[in-house]
Amino acid sequence: MYVTDVRVGTHPGYDRITFEFTPAEGSPAALPKYELSPAQPPFTYDPSDKPMEVEGDTFLHIIFHGATGVKIEGETPEETYTGPKEIKAGHPSLVEAELQSDFEATLQWMLGLSPGTCWNASEQGDPTRLVIDLPHRSE
Repeated sequence: MYVTDVRVGTHPGYDRITFEFTPAEGSPAALPKYELSPAQPPFTYDPSDKPMEVEGDTFLHIIFHGATGVKIEGETPEETYTGPKEIKAGHPSLVEAELQSDFEATLQWMLGLSPGTCWNASEQGDPTRLVIDLPHRSE
């Protein structure tokens, strides 16, 4: 699967990040296997292990297995995701989203969140997407 878009937005009561995918030619449209888990700094970029700074107080690590943002067919690789690799959202719940790794068909993103933020993930089709809603914290 190829990631083709990453979108962030804020709405009344929640923030949202959406990862959109397109299948390789001849493959069925299906969301790649993914994992969502809390994370703690320090963070590093994979595979370089260079330090990675992500703004936020709590963190969500997202791993997509069997996904990439680069199509390698022929001699010239083609990026399927040409958007920002670091998104300084500054929303009430989603502070920042940053690409941690796109290596060996494993795509990883780190989300920096406001304190006490929880998440709800849903799978959507046509186009194939993983949508993560991050409710605003009630004061």
